[in-house]
Amino acid sequence: MTRTPADFLVTGLDSVQAAYANFTGNMYAGMLPVLEPKIHGDDTATDKTTVGQMMFWMFEPETQAVENTLAIWLNGGPGCSSFNCGVMMENSPVTQPLHPAGYCCLEPTPELSYNEHYSWTHATTMLYVEQPLGTGFSYGLNGYEPIDEIDVSRDLYHWLQYSFYDLFPKFRDYNIFVMGESYAGTCVYCCFTGIFFWPTVLDRQVCLSR
Repeated sequence: MTRTPADFLVTGLDSVQAAYANFTGNMYAGMLPVLEPKIHGDDTATDKTTVGQMMFWMFEPETQAVENTLAIWLNGGPGCSSFNCGVMMENSPVTQPLHPAGYCCLEPTPELSYNEHYSWTHATTMLYVEQPLGTGFSYGLNGYEPIDEIDVSRDLYHWLQYSFYDLFPKFRDYNIFVMGESYAGTCVYCCFTGIFFWPTVLDRQVCLSR
């Protein structure tokens, strides 16, 4: 069955957290498969294997200051949830209320607040991805787990190329900005240097040395 963006459209979230009513735009969220062709980079392959499911949450504002751009946010760790930090605490339209440095401790079920001045959606569409597989809601199948940045880079490329862009083809023409924090200072570099070289043969040293 072919799925469309409407299948991933998030509605009614403001009934759970009222602050979401202030976001003017569309939210999309859900799981998309990581599809791996037998020959890496073979975009024409029809017999791709599903090696896992990757969770995303995207905020597409009605207007954005930098048109035709998409920012992909990856948290560090590796294995730190992009939802727990990027979405809930940092740069999404709705976050934890601001507290002074050293504040302790966050409530387990807080009332979230509209991030009026600091949300990155003022500038661009924000895509938060729970990666690598095994992080947050994302998981590998049949015992598969990525073991190094090469695996992580390949999985993310396959997820973008064969699932995300298939579902949201208009973003193929958007300029991509890849952001992150902490260990993302390494994994962002590795993942998207790797993606730059896919579908050509990827030199393993690209991600294993800097």
